[in-house]
Amino acid sequence: MASFLGQITSHDQTLRVGIIKAADSPHSLMFMEGDVSNRGEHNGSLQGRLVFFDVVQTNNGPTAVNIRLTKKRFFRPGDWLVVCLAPLTLLAATYVLQIELRCSLLLSYIISVNLLCFIIIALLGRSPLTFKTRPAELLLFLLSMAGGAASSLLASYLIPSKMRSDTARFAMFALIVIHLITLYRLDPKIFSPESIRTILRNR
Repeated sequence: MASFLGQITSHDQTLRVGIIKAADSPHSLMFMEGDVSNRGEHNGSLQGRLVFFDVVQTNNGPTAVNIRLTKKRFFRPGDWLVVCLAPLTLLAATYVLQIELRCSLLLSYIISVNLLCFIIIALLGRSPLTFKTRPAELLLFLLSMAGGAASSLLASYLIPSKMRSDTARFAMFALIVIHLITLYRLDPKIFSPESIRTILRNR
């Protein structure tokens, strides 16, 4: 038997079975919960966990056995592509809104960073959750800190991702409050009707 690296994409705790997708392969294999040899005190769902496993041929086809949980992560080129393109996308979107559509700089930036955060969460939601933080998720939190917390909080209710946890939602809500307080301390007049009309006015 040869050992393979894969990720648990589905785990039914009631039936005590799950599905493992082999790395760099379109094939998936069923496994029994009891075949996870080093589960230890982890009694929750194993979905998203990375594992080493062996394959045996049974009457029902190939099955994963001798499964060992690991902290090893997949190399995800798509995540790094998002990280590299995000700053350029933010600059380009801000430029287009400000110059081409004649929006104010502040409004252009706020719209751009929130739209970018929403898109990143949508991309992250397309792949199975992992227990390890991925580069694109770190970028998402940085962009949320930089003004995109509102769309991140909204997306957490619409798209399955790590942002759906109570901790992440509380962090996004706290960031929104901090952003509003910071803006108010820097310039209390920014929330006046005249200032809001100035921000929204096309130039």
